[in-house]
Amino acid sequence: MGYHQFIIAQMQQVNREEWNSVVLKAEEGTFFHTYDWSKILTDYGKKGGGYSPRHILIRDQQTDRLVAILPLFLTKKRRLVSLPSGDYGGPCIDPSVNRRDVLEIMFNEVEEIAKKEAQTTFLKSIHHEYHEWLCLHGYTKTPENYTFILSTRDATLDSLWRKFHESPRRGVKRAQKKGVTVEEVVQKDLMKEYYQIYVENMKRLGASIRSFFFFEVLWDVLAERKLMKLFLAKYQGDYIAGMICFPWKRTLHLYSNAFLKEYENLGSNHILYYEAIQWTFEHKFDFDLGLSPLNKNSGLYQFKERWGGTPKLLFSASKSYTIATNLLLSVWLLRKSLSRRLPKKVKKFAKMLIK
Repeated sequence: MGYHQFIIAQMQQVNREEWNSVVLKAEEGTFFHTYDWSKILTDYGKKGGGYSPRHILIRDQQTDRLVAILPLFLTKKRRLVSLPSGDYGGPCIDPSVNRRDVLEIMFNEVEEIAKKEAQTTFLKSIHHEYHEWLCLHGYTKTPENYTFILSTRDATLDSLWRKFHESPRRGVKRAQKKGVTVEEVVQKDLMKEYYQIYVENMKRLGASIRSFFFFEVLWDVLAERKLMKLFLAKYQGDYIAGMICFPWKRTLHLYSNAFLKEYENLGSNHILYYEAIQWTFEHKFDFDLGLSPLNKNSGLYQFKERWGGTPKLLFSASKSYTIATNLLLSVWLLRKSLSRRLPKKVKKFAKMLIK
């Protein structure tokens, strides 16, 4: 049976519970692999976000179970990306099935899509289990970012505090002394407060700015399911900083963080991080501090490093397609197809013809 046990499933045949069940079972499953994140990108893409879903879903014919997903989107620049606007991507496979058989089917389908529509396939922050297989199949592995993982499960608040560098400890104390408070948002209207801070922050950094619609979709898809936490820091009646996090599989993932520069000296950003760390401690979660640049001398890397987490280097994998590449892909896919479907007596002759 083996390879032929698995088939490509259609999106309309898969529901949220089935999809997320695979993500929960797989070690490599992150919040960004969930059905919910793909729904956010799909809804956003329908209103000019530039993302069109090309998900690859694998079902086990014997058990009729969904056993693997590759959330994938085609962008306006003809890139197949897993996953846009997220920190992690790549395959997510139920550990009970043969990984290599599933990967063969999954990436045969990727090649078929790429041959018709894409110039590049890009898999973001992929799990280490897939590095070797992808490199053997024409992908280039590249160090892309760092993250820091702060484990709070077997800690005390005091031991966590001692892990912090002197700088964040000073910042937290300053914010508390100045009367900066943090509240967890439970009303959608306050997303506008966060967005205004976010826009000012991105302008200062010279970075691209997402539309408010993206953040509305975040709230609409995630808030009711308690898959998003929005913290806002407040000083003398004004909101001065904010942080969006996603709780999933005992990890709180920091996704978006912004602050108003004029209030930075109050420790507004420090008090937000401390609030998130306290939440992870109370709920026995780990804290993933989100993407940091490779440059260890950058301000963002050094700021996150000072919270005492363990650095983790994240690798991405990419593959480019030219006209010549696509022709070779067509031949390769045909050979793979023939090797599976033709009677044994004619396989050798067929392969000779293709050569």
